[in-house]
Amino acid sequence: MMLSNSYGLLIFSKSQLPDIYAPSQTPDIFDLIIELDEIEDVGFFMSKDHRLVYESAYRNAEGTPILRVWRNVREEYVFHYPGEAAFILEPAKRLIRGGWFPQSSPEAAALYLQGPVIGQWLRLHGRLVLHASAVAVDDHAILLVGPAHAGKSTLAAAFASLGHPVLSDDLGVLDERADRFWVLPGYPKLKLWNDALTFLQGDPQRFPRIIPKDPVWDKRYLPLDADAFQASPLPLAAIYLISGREEAASIAPVQGAEAMIDLLSNIYVKYLATREMKRRDFEVIGRLLRRVPVRRMIAPADLEGLPALCRLIVDDMERMETNRLTPAHWMP
Repeated sequence: MMLSNSYGLLIFSKSQLPDIYAPSQTPDIFDLIIELDEIEDVGFFMSKDHRLVYESAYRNAEGTPILRVWRNVREEYVFHYPGEAAFILEPAKRLIRGGWFPQSSPEAAALYLQGPVIGQWLRLHGRLVLHASAVAVDDHAILLVGPAHAGKSTLAAAFASLGHPVLSDDLGVLDERADRFWVLPGYPKLKLWNDALTFLQGDPQRFPRIIPKDPVWDKRYLPLDADAFQASPLPLAAIYLISGREEAASIAPVQGAEAMIDLLSNIYVKYLATREMKRRDFEVIGRLLRRVPVRRMIAPADLEGLPALCRLIVDDMERMETNRLTPAHWMP
């Protein structure tokens, strides 16, 4: 049995999940129960009324889509990563069941579980989830938003190396409370490529590979200790959109419809958004833009420029004087 507290969820798991943040005491009621084990076939999770709602355009070595998702009338989603893992989300039971196929590994199942699967669970329960990493600057959080391979995790690691704790990697989960948005902490780790680890930490071989059985994919976990991980929520002060790389880093404000479009395009697992989810996203982001400034950031072309970029962002936050700033307005 394991307990964890991630993205505002009290989670009970019968399986060993890597790198979780445990709650300080055992609760009487859990938000989510997770059951993982080795499985033989995705059909074990399927019901007659499941219908295919998503098929990835990307293919594996066998020419099969790397992900297929089904949904039934009870809003139970089945995720299938061929040859790797499969899951079913059962909201009415507060349950996620799943596992890894014999040729795969528990580490592969954990990777998908802690990414798109938990992201969709949060979306089903009304959270706004952006494709973002989050770090703490003083007593506030900032979101580093961008698509895959934009450099979110590497920039978050650079912030951590300068003494700014990390709240989350890849999932920016927001909790709207009264007139403020709060960023919820995720898992105490970052996913980094070898070049980033070499620059920031030295020998990358000191750090565990995310999927040890995979002979090709060499991304690794950077564990975050208590000083490098922000374990409690923080109010959101600013959003920084990573929008490319150039020789010189720069930051500029983004306003109105442009900011709305950029944030909508960076919704996590947006390929599974229902009409109701899209309506809710539009409304929540509209309120977000009234309260939080959005900036467009050009990152430096090389890793050596990351510490200077971190300082540029901190200086930018200080200039904005977040508590007294009137954010970009969007009138839906």
